[in-house]
This record gives sequence, structure tokens and C-alpha cells, in this order.
Amino acid sequence: IELGKSSGKRTVFIDNLYSYKHEVPISEITPEEPATEKGRIRKRIADKFLAAVNVKEVNGVIVRGSDLFGPYAKNSMIGERFFTKLFTDGVSEILPLGNTKHSFTYTYDFAKTALAAAQTDLKENIFLVSNSRAVGYEDLVRMVYGYLENPPKESKVPAAIFSILGLFTPEIKSLLQMKDSWNSEYIIEPKMNLGIIPTDLDTAVATTVKWFKDYVHVRTLE
Repeated sequence: IELGKSSGKRTVFIDNLYSYKHEVPISEITPEEPATEKGRIRKRIADKFLAAVNVKEVNGVIVRGSDLFGPYAKNSMIGERFFTKLFTDGVSEILPLGNTKHSFTYTYDFAKTALAAAQTDLKENIFLVSNSRAVGYEDLVRMVYGYLENPPKESKVPAAIFSILGLFTPEIKSLLQMKDSWNSEYIIEPKMNLGIIPTDLDTAVATTVKWFKDYVHVRTLE
């Protein structure tokens, strides 16, 4: 907020969907009724930002995306931990998140949407990232296999172990806090059109695999 005040330029606040009521589909007009403490914290931060926007202290917009995957998304459920095990041990670690349909946000689509929101003449203050087709978490993991030289060995993490890991691993703790979004369909359908066409899911997965393959290779040389 202070940066937005001092710069005088449009400030894009990058946010998630934790503050919204869990309904299908979720859009910009979905009620903000967070069911978790994490969601309530995010809502308080966003409300403070929008209050500054409404009194014209800040020229700003909020861009919100779903669970991230793609290049640079190291804390994703298919991020650094997943791909390190995949490329170093040949093991695909599958978390107990179920396989109901879920909208995943590709990192490059998030970046494009944020840039478009910074430049738009639309008067709305909140925009959601458009995503490719919704798929189950396990289906997304197995799409990765199509871009590997050899099929990996699957290792399913028991729910009890997953809960314990959440005590020590921030990204897993975050997934546990939002478990309701994994137990039923979680579909995002933005109503505000910024002209961004989401990247085809197959293309996004292929690009993600290549990026993390290079990333893990470099890490092993350090």
C-alpha cells in the first residue's frame, strides 16, 4: 500500500482465492466468506488494500488465482519437492488430495493477467485468472508422465503421514488448511474479461516438466 501511494502508478496486488465461499463455480461475485483462519487473514489484507483504493490513496487492482503450477512455482503440489523426487529417484509422490475436478492456475497465465490488469481501463478492482480445463490432482500428476523418458514409480503418501508432514512443511500445511477445496469440485469461472486466453493444459504441463527438469539438474550441480 505504501509503495502504491509513493509511486502513483497502478499497483497490482497478487492474491489467492482463500477468502471466497466454497461454491461451484467461483467468480468475482462469489461472496467472500472465508472458512479458514488463513482465508480470514487474506481477506483482512485485501480489504485494507481496497479501502486505500476506494479513497484514491492507491491506484490499484487485485488479481487472484487458484492453486499454482508451472515454471517458478516451487511451492506447488507439483513443484520443487515433487520434481526433485521425480528426476533424482524416479518416484512420483502422490499426496492424499483426491481427484475431484480442480481449476489450476498456470504461472505464465497469472503473469499475463496481472500485466493486463495493470493496463486495463475497466473500472473493476478484482480480477480472477482464467484457467485451462479443470482436472483432478492425480490426473494432473499423471499428465506429467507423458513427458518423461521412463514411467516413474508411484508412491502414495498416507493421510496420517501427510498430516505430520504439514507440521514441518509450509506448502503441505497450506494444503491441509484448504482441504475442503480438494474434497469437492473447485471450479473457477471469471466473469471479467481481460482478453487473456489460458494456456492449453497439455502445453502448460509440457513446459512445466521441461523447466523443472532443467531446474533440478542445475540444483544437483551446486
